[in-house]
Order: sequence, then structure tokens, then C-alpha cells
Amino acid sequence: FETSFGLSVSTQGAGAGTVTGDGISCGNDCGASFVAGAEVVLQADAAPGSVFSRWEGDCTGSSPTCRVVMDATKNVVAVFDLVPTFNLQVSTEGSGSVQSSPGGINCPTDCTGSFATGTGVTLEANPDLGWTFAGWSGSCSGVARTCSMTVNAPGSATARFEPVLPPPPP
Repeated sequence: FETSFGLSVSTQGAGAGTVTGDGISCGNDCGASFVAGAEVVLQADAAPGSVFSRWEGDCTGSSPTCRVVMDATKNVVAVFDLVPTFNLQVSTEGSGSVQSSPGGINCPTDCTGSFATGTGVTLEANPDLGWTFAGWSGSCSGVARTCSMTVNAPGSATARFEPVLPPPPP
């Protein structure tokens, strides 16, 4: 007859994720029994749009891996938060448009996009007929029609368009 102890695993926070490990595969709440002295290794995996924040209860720390020695009944909580998002505001001067990749911005109609922290965003300036792209200001700079950035804070960019001048008379 071997002594065993229960391990209760749950998740909390605004985000979502799962906890897996030796005999454990949990969404929101689960439990299992283990022989006394067993070491249980748990792994927290965040769902898309979420990030693993920390362990609480009989596990602590912010590493997604946790080890629990089953010398008593244990309770472990994995906390998941939502990935922070930031707005990127685009404006145009003159006659033209700006689109983002990934989508979200199609200015001058939709000029604000919300992007998760760490997202690579490319803006492309497209002058209207009779106009030329003159350059960027704000979070983008230069005269290339495309601007690439990684979103880690709120930002803004302005695409400047100028009319194409007709050739001078002979």
C-alpha cells in the first residue's frame, strides 16, 4: 500500500491556456493523484492572444515550467494574461491611401489599427492618380513607400502625398 496525494491544477486571469504534465492535461480545472515523493513537472502553454504570467499556490515564479514534489496535497494555479495591444494611428496629407499588413488599417477610411505587442507591421503608401508619395513622418521616416516596424508601444505615422507637377512648357 503506497501513500498518494492529490494535485489540483487550475487556471486564472484574463487570458487562457492549458497546463500539461505527468498525467495532467488541463484547461480550466483538473486534478490527479500521485505517489508520495513523486516529482510532477507541469508546463503552462498560453492560448493565442494570451501570455503565461506566473504560477501561484504550490508553484511560484514566471517560468512556464514548474516542478512539484508530492509530499502533501498540492494546489497549483497557472495565471494567464491577455497579450497587450497598442494602437497605431495613421494619417494622410494630400491624396493617397495607406494599408497595413497584417490588416487593420486602410486609411483614409480606417486609420487606426490595434496590434498585439511584438507584431511586425508594414505600412504601404499608395498615391492617387496625379499624386506622388513624398515621405513619412512620425513612427515611420524616409521616402520608401513601405515602412516596417515592430509594435511595442502606441504609435502614429503620417504619409505625405504631393501633386505631380506637369512638365514646364517648352
